[in-house]
Amino acid sequence: MSEKTAADMSKDILQQLEKDGLDIALCRAQCYDNAASMSGVHRGVQQKIREVNPKGLFSPCSNYSLNLCGVHAFACVPSSVTCFGTIEKLYSFFSSSTQRWQLLKEKTGKNLKRFSDTRWSAHYESVKVVRENIETTVSSLEHFQNPTKANLDTRSEASLLLPAVCDFTFLTYIQFWLSILEEVNLVQQYLQSPKMTLDTGITKLNALNEYLVTEQTTIVDNAVIFGIKKCNDMDINIEKRGGRRVKRTMPGESAHHVGLSIQEEIRRLMYE
Repeated sequence: MSEKTAADMSKDILQQLEKDGLDIALCRAQCYDNAASMSGVHRGVQQKIREVNPKGLFSPCSNYSLNLCGVHAFACVPSSVTCFGTIEKLYSFFSSSTQRWQLLKEKTGKNLKRFSDTRWSAHYESVKVVRENIETTVSSLEHFQNPTKANLDTRSEASLLLPAVCDFTFLTYIQFWLSILEEVNLVQQYLQSPKMTLDTGITKLNALNEYLVTEQTTIVDNAVIFGIKKCNDMDINIEKRGGRRVKRTMPGESAHHVGLSIQEEIRRLMYE
């Protein structure tokens, strides 16, 4: 399409339908993503089409909606943003050099996965590789800290990444998000299937919602257990920082130190 406005896009759609010999009057449904230019109730493409044929009801893309839910859910928690940011930095570090990439592949037998911009749940593959190969990933970073194995820039990058990976919070969150992303990914794959039906799609979404609600405690417990185990396996100090200073939200009340351990703080954040 040559233009980006809703009016231009709807015009292109109508012209293409006419060119293909399809009668817009027979249209009974429209399905687009949730971008304002497409779904806008006043000036979106769907409304422009309905002005021509009121029977062409708009149905928002359920897969796109679920994708947005995931994006906004993880963005609400700084620790989650940091976790995904660290994984992205790991990919950038190893993929920017053939030598680094080859060493990691030799140690893990797998390649790190880049985050998908189009399907948020595809983060599952990226998180899974890091979670299943965390020890060898750390070993690879340590390898590039050696002055005889890497230049100054590489050693500097590895030295910055290593403490971010050898961190109880990071280790806990990769397990936490893996449990969630695995289920979300299965649903998103189904919603993109040509065999998807409306009733089954609704059932899948309801089942996902029920899983996230009923299994919340199990997901959090397993994440903390995984983090503790990996810290013990790799001699990482879990309590390397104190509790977090939190401001009260009531007017006139000052900040106070809640005295939470890092494990308690992570549990609190995951339950929010």
